[in-house]
Amino acid sequence: MPLQAQPARVLACLVQHPGVVLSRETLNARIWGDQTFVDFERGLNFSISQLRHALRDDSARPIFIKTHPKRGYQFIAPVRLLEDSPTPVGNGSEQQLKTDREVPIPEHRRWNRRTARILLCLSVAFCLLFAWSSRAKRLPIIVAVARFDNETGVPDAERFTENLTQDVVAHLSDSGAGHFEVVGNSQILRTPSEARNLLDISRQLHAQYVVLGQTQSDGKSTRVLVHLIRLPSQAHVWVVRADDLPALSGVVESKIATEVAGQFAARIVAGKQ
Repeated sequence: MPLQAQPARVLACLVQHPGVVLSRETLNARIWGDQTFVDFERGLNFSISQLRHALRDDSARPIFIKTHPKRGYQFIAPVRLLEDSPTPVGNGSEQQLKTDREVPIPEHRRWNRRTARILLCLSVAFCLLFAWSSRAKRLPIIVAVARFDNETGVPDAERFTENLTQDVVAHLSDSGAGHFEVVGNSQILRTPSEARNLLDISRQLHAQYVVLGQTQSDGKSTRVLVHLIRLPSQAHVWVVRADDLPALSGVVESKIATEVAGQFAARIVAGKQ
């Protein structure tokens, strides 16, 4: 992803000082200058946001840029500096010509060298990006299971819905062992459906999937719907339906949970490839 000028300069400054916490004031002075009257707070926030987007970095679990509240920013990825190539040894006359006098370096060449250093730093950063992409594929997938919703209007179905949620968490954890992790006990997952925000679940739990369930009734029969949703896109991946349930029992809970775990685990693992 191409970077605008200011985010690129911020990245170059951070990469030139790996492991060092650079204060916001220091970055302001180096990027915008002491005599530049701009809203540098907004500009710096924008630049850091653009860098994280370009590097696919997460402020909660950073790989490249770490935020130190009230202090500044730190480039935490390893940086390897490329050493200058050794000067080839020539014959005596060539060496004599080189040492006869010192030739002043023109200003434009000095600027080119500074530009080259910045470009080198950017190249290192984007090489790290590709390395991170490979590493990201090895990070565990997190599947969040939200508390299923009892939409029957029947209080007796509340316990069945709660137990079904826990059964799905248990069966899905067993099916995903070694492939993905399951979160089912976070407070945000107990938020009622009308106040539930899937993007908040994605951010807080770093979840790539969320499982949503509903117990419904038309007065004559009961059905259960369980959805697998990809985050943060909120795209539906799969749904398991159990219609015309004869009774809301523990046997029914286990049967539905087993079906959900088998179908969802297969699709989550396939999406990981």
